Order: sequence, then C-alpha cells, then structure tokens
Amino acid sequence: MHMKIEHRRGRSRTGVVKVGGKNLKTPACLAYTRAGAIPHVIQDLAENIKNLPAAMQLTLPTLTDQPPQEITSNQSNGIHTFLGLQNFVSFLTIQDPVQTPPSGYNEDNAVSVWTSGGRRKFTVQKYLAKLMVLRPTVAECLCDTIPASKQTAKRIKKSVDRTLKFLDELVASKSEVLRNCSLLGAIEGSDSLEERIRSARETATRPVSGFVLEGFNPKASSDWISLLQDTVDVLPCDKPRVIQGISSPDEVLQAVDCGVDIFDSSFPYQLAERGSALVFPSRHKRFKGDRNYTDNTTEASNINSTQSPAEMNNTEILITEETDNERHVKGIDKRRTTDFEIDLNKTSYSTDMGPVDSSCTCYCCANHTRAYIHHLLVTKEMLAQVLLMMHNQHQYFKFFQEIRQALTSEETWEEFKDRVLGQRTR
Repeated sequence: MHMKIEHRRGRSRTGVVKVGGKNLKTPACLAYTRAGAIPHVIQDLAENIKNLPAAMQLTLPTLTDQPPQEITSNQSNGIHTFLGLQNFVSFLTIQDPVQTPPSGYNEDNAVSVWTSGGRRKFTVQKYLAKLMVLRPTVAECLCDTIPASKQTAKRIKKSVDRTLKFLDELVASKSEVLRNCSLLGAIEGSDSLEERIRSARETATRPVSGFVLEGFNPKASSDWISLLQDTVDVLPCDKPRVIQGISSPDEVLQAVDCGVDIFDSSFPYQLAERGSALVFPSRHKRFKGDRNYTDNTTEASNINSTQSPAEMNNTEILITEETDNERHVKGIDKRRTTDFEIDLNKTSYSTDMGPVDSSCTCYCCANHTRAYIHHLLVTKEMLAQVLLMMHNQHQYFKFFQEIRQALTSEETWEEFKDRVLGQRTR
C-alpha cells in the first residue's frame, strides 16, 4: 500500500493510494457494506450506481457470524471470490460505523464486537484466523475504541496502551496473511490531546501502511476539529489517514481540511433507513470553471398546496438556483436530522410528481417521483430503501468526486465549501 500526494491546499491534499493493484483517488470514501454486500442493492443494481468506489468497506461485526468459515476458506481468494469482489479493494474495519457498541466490554487481551448473534470476543490469534479466512486487501488493527467524551484519564490511557499492545502482537506474529494484507494502525485517545498525540506518534513508529482515526464523534464533542487537526499533524504525510463516523457532508469537508484522506460511506445508508433522500441544495450552481455553471436565481413562486398549516409551521422555504425550466421551491422539515436530506415520509410529498432532485441523473430520479417514494415508504415496501440507496450513494460518491475536483483549483475550493456549508438547507 503506497500513497502519492499530488496536490496540497493547506492541510488538505489530493493523491492516489495504490493498493491491491488498484488506484484509489483521494479524498475518497469506501463503499459501505453489511456482510460484504451493499445494503438493499443487489449486485446487478449496483452496476447502475455511477462513480462506485474501487474500495469496499467490510466490517467485522457483520462478517463474524457469516458467511460460514468452511465456505470462504475453500475460496481461492477468500471473501473476494465468495462475494464476487475480485474487481474491488477490501478494507476490513473492527467496528461498524453505523453501530455504537456498548462500552466497557473490551479486555486486556480481547476486543468485543456485537453481531446479530450477540457479543463476540476477538483475541489477536482469533483475529488472525479471521483474516486468514477473509483475506482482505487492507485490515485495521484490533483496537480498544472508547466513547469520544466523558472518559477518565486512566481509561483513555488504557485504551491507547491496549491498542498499541494489539498492534505489536499482530506485527510480531509474522502471520502469512499479513504478508498480503496492508495493516492499518488505529489512533485512539478519546478527547485527550495528550493521549491522541502519544497514540499517533507511537503508532507511526510501527510498520503500518496507514492509520485509522478512531473515536471521533462531532455530536459528543464540540472540539473534535482541533483535536483531529492536532492528531493528524503528528502523522507522517506519506501514508493515508482513514476516519470512521465522520460522514455527513459538512463533517467530511471539515475533516478534509484537517488532512484526512479516506472516509466511510455509511451516511447514505442511514438516510435510506429513515426514509430520507440526500440532497445538495445549491448543486445547480456549480463552481466556476464547470461547463454547467449557471448564475441564474429563482424567486419563491408557490408553496406546495398539499401542506397543512401545521406542516407549514415546521417548514422553511429553500430557494434553489436552477436553470429557467427547472425552477421550483422545496419545503424542508426543520426537525430532520441533518441539513442535507429531505424526509420523504412527510405527507407533503404525497402528490409531488417531481424527481427527488431535478439535477440528479441516478436511476431513481430518472424513473420515479417523490410521490412514488413516499407511497413506498407509507406502505413499507422494500423498494423504497432500494431506490433511496441508489440515489443517496449516487449523490454521495459524486460529492467526493467534486471534492477532488475543487481541491485541485485554488480558485474553487473555498467557493465549493461555501456552497455546501454556507448555502445548505436550514
């Protein structure tokens, strides 16, 4: 695993990670999977998702109980052959970014993961046995990840010590599987700058191919950006930095500014699960230099007449910048979880015959309406999540493509961030 930096802008950078015979352009995201498959989307449909990353994220909790070991161990290339992932790089992480595992269950010699069948404990030897079966391209070291805040100094120190101990045991094992697998060191430390720095410096002295920044949670810590920035500054520049749990667009841009290279893509899945569609309100006004750039603006001309007064009180009017034949006004629920989604469960969309996003070219927007997605959600049809996943992933992967494009031009990066952060739906 080797990283080549191509362009720098402050701490942020673009580059190429060469791993497993593939070139992964950074900043990048990993395609989130559960049990090795993209949730709700079968392989044939996945081919319709544009800009699908060359790297898939495998998570230990979803692969611990399945597939059966006796099946994958007979495959010539482990999990890649079993799941048909021969054309993808696989990143195995210890925890699932969607789940928040209970704290207090890790031990000096084992890490707990929570599967559909309950708690499973992994020692270094058991983890090596799992790696031998799965044979991922890249694997994270076992780590004692703890919550991002409200931890005692003693517990934080123990977390760092345990993680370094697991890493040393993995390196000393000289296992055959590690010769063909790039090992990522985990950076721990919760909200302690001192322990974060110690973890980063100590891990950087070990023979690892990159780093996973664990335990960051913007919802639990208001100071996470400066903590992340100071931690990344200690890490060597020639190895990729991966982060988990930072996946909403605003958090991603802040982490990119700190020098993070690779992210998980669990955000589109979480939106689909709650019946929401990912939208970038000002996507129609692209950065200068884009051949589709337009400076046209619209005025609010009408409000969806199907909204009740109660719904109107919880709705703000977003004026989007679009071409003349695409003008419309969107009602955005102020109670939604993030600033980058529309909740299609709301009755206001029951008669909305427009696409989820008029600027989107995904399969969902090209063939279906908001009203149809709303109907599927109300009737609890599985197709709702299928279509929302296809749309959300299309938008999210396109977002990372635009990040890379904006970072290569000194004139567009600030404008791009302003479009995403300053003109998002409120």
